[in-house]
Amino acid sequence: MPVVRLCAVLLCLSCSCKSPTSSVPDAGTPVERGTDLRSSLTTLFPEYRGVQLTAGRAAMTRTSGPATQADLDKALEAAKQSGFTGDPPTRAPFVMEQRLEGSTLHQEVRMPLSEEELSRILAAPSAMSTEALAHWMPKVAPKLHEEFDFEIVWMAKDDARADFLLWQVADGAQINGWKYDALPSGFQLERVDGGPVQASNEFSVTLRNAQLGSIIDLDRKRQHAKLRYRLVTFERR
Repeated sequence: MPVVRLCAVLLCLSCSCKSPTSSVPDAGTPVERGTDLRSSLTTLFPEYRGVQLTAGRAAMTRTSGPATQADLDKALEAAKQSGFTGDPPTRAPFVMEQRLEGSTLHQEVRMPLSEEELSRILAAPSAMSTEALAHWMPKVAPKLHEEFDFEIVWMAKDDARADFLLWQVADGAQINGWKYDALPSGFQLERVDGGPVQASNEFSVTLRNAQLGSIIDLDRKRQHAKLRYRLVTFERR
């Protein structure tokens, strides 16, 4: 399917990876990666006919440390200065959570993905990058780890439609470098007779791309499916 290959190629091209020349002693070499909301969406949801979106979200999570209560207070105040108010702090469409566990600061900024929001992502003149999304989280301590999470949940009109949509995502990912942990029983990547592909009515499968630092999770229960794309945007190696 040309559209599958195109969407997967777009994600590979948009997912940048860079390793700074300088390293932090005894902490490993920092590795940074990035993508954008549109590329993530078209990878998990390249074909939306015959499907109803029931839930979705995009989120960035970060851990930093060592951090103290003073650092948490500073981060909470910075979020307030950026317009986040209420409990949890919200600046529509974004919601932020920040907490301290021991000497590690945990931060998350997320946005719900409705059908209207997906339409805006596709129609926007420029796609929101993971870097732009992470920018909302105040930086008050050395960054340890950062990850992007894009998830959608949909219901297909029937089993056959769900079969095709899940095959479409899996086939495009496999062509462009993602590898299966294990292929579910009954999941067909191709039919030698040219007939419609089929997949098990219930399964979970994970695809990994070590080079990109990304993971795709597919979970299905008949017409219902949850698709999740994760990208490590910062780590130390």
